[in-house]
Amino acid sequence: MGTFWSKWASRRDFIFFIMTVIFFLFSFPVFEISRDKIYKIFQVNVVISIIVSIAYDFIQYKHFIKFGYQNPVLLYLLGVVTVIIVVLNNRSIKNIFVICSIYSVMHFLLSVHYFPLVSGRSDMLEAIYLSIQQFMLGVSPYYKSNMEIGVPPYLPFTMISFIPAYLLQIDFRFLGVVYWIISILLILYKFDKLSLEQKLASSLLIVNPYFLMRHEIYFQVFLLEIVILCLYVDSLKLRYKIIFAGVFISTLQFAWILCPFILLSWSKSIRHLAINFILTIIVSVVITFVYIHNGVHDFLNAIFLHKEYSHSYSSDITFGLSTIFYFAKSQITLYVFQLSCCLIILLVALYFYTIKQMRSPSFYTSLGAICYMFFLSTNYFIETYLLIPMLLFVILSLTNAAKIQVEDLRSKVSSFKA
Repeated sequence: MGTFWSKWASRRDFIFFIMTVIFFLFSFPVFEISRDKIYKIFQVNVVISIIVSIAYDFIQYKHFIKFGYQNPVLLYLLGVVTVIIVVLNNRSIKNIFVICSIYSVMHFLLSVHYFPLVSGRSDMLEAIYLSIQQFMLGVSPYYKSNMEIGVPPYLPFTMISFIPAYLLQIDFRFLGVVYWIISILLILYKFDKLSLEQKLASSLLIVNPYFLMRHEIYFQVFLLEIVILCLYVDSLKLRYKIIFAGVFISTLQFAWILCPFILLSWSKSIRHLAINFILTIIVSVVITFVYIHNGVHDFLNAIFLHKEYSHSYSSDITFGLSTIFYFAKSQITLYVFQLSCCLIILLVALYFYTIKQMRSPSFYTSLGAICYMFFLSTNYFIETYLLIPMLLFVILSLTNAAKIQVEDLRSKVSSFKA
């Protein structure tokens, strides 16, 4: 048995990733079928995802038992009960979304109970804790004070979002669950207004096995921001949009990819675009400086020149073009390639905005989603769980954009016929 689990340990990330990819490929039929068949496929996928989650929970227990992981009996029972409820559901997608949401929240809470947070599994939240501790003491929050735990390469608002948990001295994962519950409730409030694709995909994302397995993730506040960005920001006044955008790009670097396209979708003219961009940067700089004022140099080193990631990284599965660039012995080649391609996509957006005078928000949101997906798929260093925010953004923005464009096309055809 020891040999089996040691072999499993060397391949687990690859297997987890492949299973998750297969799950998603099976989840989205690309052909025209009846609503009843779509529901049945959807129902089967939810059941499969929960069964796979049960398997992941058992595998985690066996692999990480050396860190004090307990046999998660209640997680198995929760999965079985949820499968039965989903199978007996009376063809209501909204009901299944609620069931999936309850399962997701309960799964995270039970995971916190069964799986202690140890650096041997992941040092992310411990690194954030040390960063906040140093900030509270007036020391550089990006200075490496513990040789066993790395410096977090995350932007300040990610750390700031965990300050309430630090002050209350509770497990950071509990606060992450709170952010996740708020995100789910915000989606549920708008659920009836979502397209069919959004309803199905958001439900499946919530019970994605790989997502549920990562009970120690740190970006729930980023997921919450994406939900607000896609479903609620349009109803806000411009000044609140700018404040939100400043917070957004102060949370994770991935927001930098999306922000230009989001600002294009909000702005009515080039002058407004320039003003919105400047104000967004000012808000972000203020938030960032408040957190890093005692260690600007350490911050720049952690975000842009992180030495820990200067060599090839292969302990988790990556995909895309990253392996092609291993021959260069440097990330510079890939960074130049990524930057050039992202700039090309942005220049295309600016061309349509300035020359073609296109002001369709869905067009720029779609380009932003494409740029985001490209950046992640060609990243030299990427953990597979970082695909979750991208998938959430695509689900809540791109599918809706496609629906809007189809409706616009139908209305134009109808008016032409008339």
